[in-house]
Amino acid sequence: NINQTITEKLSFKNGITHGEIKIDNNNNIYLMEIAARGAGDMILFLFHLSTERSFEDLAISIALNETINSNISYHRCAKQVFISPTSGCLDDVTLTESDKPGLRRKDGKCRAPGLPEYDTNHENNLIEVVIGKLRGSMMAPDVSESKGRLGYFVVTSENATDIHPFAERI
Repeated sequence: NINQTITEKLSFKNGITHGEIKIDNNNNIYLMEIAARGAGDMILFLFHLSTERSFEDLAISIALNETINSNISYHRCAKQVFISPTSGCLDDVTLTESDKPGLRRKDGKCRAPGLPEYDTNHENNLIEVVIGKLRGSMMAPDVSESKGRLGYFVVTSENATDIHPFAERI
């Protein structure tokens, strides 16, 4: 509701907006950003994984003043998990457990040969693992910006109850 109220007060007629809020330990809400733009990081990819719709196509249709079907249904849950480093020298990165381990591109095709392709009918899926540091890199746990992270992974699940425990096993 906060995003809608602000965009109405700013007289946005149509288009895409992105809002970010922060809720502190005392449940105080702080507006961090509101802008006439799409979301960053992997949000558009997570939207596609969850809805099987292209956010970019919707944005273009809105910009062209075309009628769009705004009844969006979610087929699965998607989550991006940032991997924060511990102190020390990066030796290697391994997957501890997953239903379908492997490195995958956003289109579902495998980055590593010989692994099965992404299966949308599978209950829990590891979609993508990206490590942004080289072996031998010195790591520190205090991450103050995105490039300080070790990397991230993306998972999907058929339901919200399973996605968090599944992601914790990766």
